[in-house]
Amino acid sequence: MTYSTMFLLTYTPRDGAEDAGYARWIRQVDNPFFNGVPGIMHYSNWRFHEPSAGARFRYFDFMGLADRSVAESLFARDDVKAFTAKWRELWGRGPKATDLSVNAEIFLAERMTAGNAMMRWAAFVAGAAVLPDRGFAGWRIVRGLRSEPSFKSFATKFLANAADFDLLPPEIRASAQLAECFASPDRL
Repeated sequence: MTYSTMFLLTYTPRDGAEDAGYARWIRQVDNPFFNGVPGIMHYSNWRFHEPSAGARFRYFDFMGLADRSVAESLFARDDVKAFTAKWRELWGRGPKATDLSVNAEIFLAERMTAGNAMMRWAAFVAGAAVLPDRGFAGWRIVRGLRSEPSFKSFATKFLANAADFDLLPPEIRASAQLAECFASPDRL
């Protein structure tokens, strides 16, 4: 599925979420909900295989949009507001926080360069220079919805299996993190 505008959502659920069934809830409830919202072309959920020390987030979601106009109204929809409030109640680090960035940060991004087709694994590089000759899709952060981004761009390269990460050049591996898609319309 190709789209030129997306929301990148970054977050770390509260401690104990995995043991409480977080991944199952994402696959059975969250992912089908967002993939059913008009204007969302493709929504997938990812977690870092081994998050780097000091990482600001352990999970991220790609929310591909039909066009930029969807971005302006999506989080104002009553059904989306109610759903995200429920997510915060069940899984958020600060369910009652008025600063919603405590629970998740949301960034509007535009595609700069095309990459390869989505697969189960991905190399994710935050703050990356565009790597078109290496098969990476490059994205520019347009703006943050809840906070200012700590990086202005990112790049992804989808991989058939986790071992393919080790085949990336050392200079890319040094700044990349391996992520696994644990929920998407084709992986439910």
